[in-house]
Amino acid sequence: MRILFILLLSSKLFAQEFLIPNNLSANVFHLSPALSWDKPSIFDQSEWLISWTNNPMPISGIGLSDGSQMSPFQRYDTSMIADQVGKLITKFSFRPMDNAEFTPLVYAVPPGVIPNWYSDEYLILTGNKLYPEDLVLDEWNYVELYNHTETGTIDIFVDSFETDTILSTYVISDSLELWFGYAMQNYEVGTYPAGCDQGPNFEGYGNLHVWCPSFCNSETLYENNPDLPFNYAIAIFSEMQDALDYQLSHYVVYENGASVADIIDSDYWLWNSVNQSNEINLGQREFGTYEYFMTAVYDTIESNPSDTVTLEVFNSPPSTFNLISPSDSAQMFIPESEMSDPLQFVWTPSGDIDGQTIEYVVEVCEQLVDLTNCVNYYTTDLYALIPYSDLTNDLGLSNEISHLEWSVTAFDGYETTQSVPSSQYFQFAPNFLNLSDDINAKHFELFSAYPNPFNPKVNLKYYIPEDLYVKITIYDMLGNVIKDLISDVQKSGYKTIKWNSKNNQGQPVTAGVYLYSIEAGEFRQTKKMILLK
Repeated sequence: MRILFILLLSSKLFAQEFLIPNNLSANVFHLSPALSWDKPSIFDQSEWLISWTNNPMPISGIGLSDGSQMSPFQRYDTSMIADQVGKLITKFSFRPMDNAEFTPLVYAVPPGVIPNWYSDEYLILTGNKLYPEDLVLDEWNYVELYNHTETGTIDIFVDSFETDTILSTYVISDSLELWFGYAMQNYEVGTYPAGCDQGPNFEGYGNLHVWCPSFCNSETLYENNPDLPFNYAIAIFSEMQDALDYQLSHYVVYENGASVADIIDSDYWLWNSVNQSNEINLGQREFGTYEYFMTAVYDTIESNPSDTVTLEVFNSPPSTFNLISPSDSAQMFIPESEMSDPLQFVWTPSGDIDGQTIEYVVEVCEQLVDLTNCVNYYTTDLYALIPYSDLTNDLGLSNEISHLEWSVTAFDGYETTQSVPSSQYFQFAPNFLNLSDDINAKHFELFSAYPNPFNPKVNLKYYIPEDLYVKITIYDMLGNVIKDLISDVQKSGYKTIKWNSKNNQGQPVTAGVYLYSIEAGEFRQTKKMILLK
């Protein structure tokens, strides 16, 4: 009695091992635990048998030009089914491309024998005849297979096999070949219902056509027409008896020991489910430590728990990033006619390993003697385009020179990261024509380009203290002359010239870094600017 008990217990433990969800793993995305797992190993040997090597996605159809009956088949010889011996054939699948009537058929024949339209000597399984209203075109259709009761004389195009009602119990033999296909009829001339792949042809296996005018023969699509190197979209499903004994209902996810989700499993035999992993996103969680395991629930039993995985849900702040423009100590003097143009605040991207969207807060402050006056702008881009007039109104700036400070903060919804450097300064005047001598530009001066980066126009401002011959030239980073902007005698004072990002031939130049240089008397100075596209 003790021996019997041990054997029964051992059998139960053996079965449980194959019923448990496999390879449970977890990670965090957007602060949400995401679990993935493989199906229980009881389904590992469940697979579709099909005589081609491509992904099962037909792209065309076949039919006889006169719309007459035809019977496409695939074949598995004894060498191909060696690793399938002992498994059951339970389902049939095919992919119709046009309307017709289809009767699924499976034969097990000795090597060298061809299935016969009019004899059921080797006919082992049939499926219910499908009519146009039963079909889903250009999709895999699935049919349960039934044991065929031999009657002797049949006609595969006439008989409906309605007396075959017992679900398949056929076990694959190592001595018999499998031929599986369908009888196709009643389709319109000019339509091509038999779905095919895109090749290459698996000659003599994936592309057979059987016909029986007086005696039965077979021919391949390629033999009939070399322009058709395709295989028929027909398959049968093989599986172990154990997979049939346990009908999987759903999975249960346990979080910190409590059930938190039931997951209905798609049928394990669907094309896109066989040997595929499963996934679920559980939604955002509070920060903390979480433990997860799963079970599989069958019609008669719930499996033992899977392995337990542990993960931490926490927020990682946005990564560091850098300010680009306006550069530190830049000077901007904007004519009245250009006050509607945008001032470009530009910075490098901040990253977020949690996958959260980053919002940037651009703060611009006027530095006054006894207070700081600030305004904020919000964006998810890597720049903010603020019209000069808006900046002037938002900060209440006068026509005098204003000393402004700007900074950017990245925010992921939980934490912030400050730019590097934390801020930069620039001088700004809404109307440089009204400037006093506070700028202290008593000597030659080449100011920073503005805006910078730019697209497509940029203002270049300079100061000459006396009347002189002035030459201003644009170069690329290799020292090649791109544009001669000025070559003339000019009176003393502040000057501004625009460059429209075109070369001396009037052609737009590519994005990149450019140099602008001034020569005035013995004064020479060069600075950089960036053209964006």
